[in-house]
Amino acid sequence: MKCLFPTIIGLCILISCGTEPTPVYTLNTSVNGEGKIGYSVDDMEKISISSGEEQFDKGESITLTALPDSGWLFTAWGGQVTSQSNPTTLIMDGNKSIFSNYNRIGAYCNEDYNPPFSGTIYIDSDLITEEDHSTFISLSYAGRADRLMYDRRYGWVTLEPFLFPAKYDDSLSIEIQVNPEFETVENAQNYAIKYAEAIGRLTTQLRKDVKTSWIHRGNEPFGGGNNNLLIHTDWSETYYEDQGILEETLVHEAAHTSLDFNHANSSGWLEAQTKDCEFISTYAQDNPYREDIAESYLPYLAIRFRPERISEELKRTIEKAIPNRIEYFDEQNFDMYPIR
Repeated sequence: MKCLFPTIIGLCILISCGTEPTPVYTLNTSVNGEGKIGYSVDDMEKISISSGEEQFDKGESITLTALPDSGWLFTAWGGQVTSQSNPTTLIMDGNKSIFSNYNRIGAYCNEDYNPPFSGTIYIDSDLITEEDHSTFISLSYAGRADRLMYDRRYGWVTLEPFLFPAKYDDSLSIEIQVNPEFETVENAQNYAIKYAEAIGRLTTQLRKDVKTSWIHRGNEPFGGGNNNLLIHTDWSETYYEDQGILEETLVHEAAHTSLDFNHANSSGWLEAQTKDCEFISTYAQDNPYREDIAESYLPYLAIRFRPERISEELKRTIEKAIPNRIEYFDEQNFDMYPIR
């Protein structure tokens, strides 16, 4: 401290040069159902809590992640965060009280069930075939240019791929990006046409958010998301094409690209998951948020739009496993061209 403004009686007005302490706020968390809440503060390691109070400095950004126990599904946040997004982020600008809601899977069922399939791309190889109509019209070569691409062998890489804009008869288009490792325009174009035609057998709904397709060599599985369809040709030829499930696999991946964002965390889908007695596959059961839409969509397509191509037994199995998910898909009025 120092003396400022001496007074007539020889006293000083003292002014502190220290800083005010940062306010501390309390985050109170609780759960409805069975599960925990994980939180992280900026780059701090994530910590799991079931309920209780934690204190944070004013202005800290807190990321909350719902962590349901086995057999339970996250449905929504409540309290001072009202959202179905998981994870969700909040800023500590005051004391807050948050709770997460979990519903038991099969809560309306009287017995336990197990998924009928391990993965649904294998349920029937004739759901979509090479003989079915493709909306693919044409493809042209547009040269080479830098593109950020994902390659399962190396992660995110910037390459100068061969570029082929592909056009479809429902006015959609996709830029096919072929890895330079295919060496020649002719070789790259042959692969671009092959997969552009296969993609054209998917419905308009599944292609509407697909803007690009990355084609690489490599013995790695396909992928969906990022407005993209990821293709590795060695894996495709060995595991998908050899079994006749190339288009079925593309349906699964395109569901990630065009359906997950709007549906995977919607209240209607989460309610359907809760009401159904089981998942359609162990893959969906093990990854209920990431894979359930994609795993359920192909069986839905089978019973609603390809019933003549599947057995009655398969139809009954699907209808028994996921009746509420099927009803949810029915209510969306998806554009099923060219299948319907």
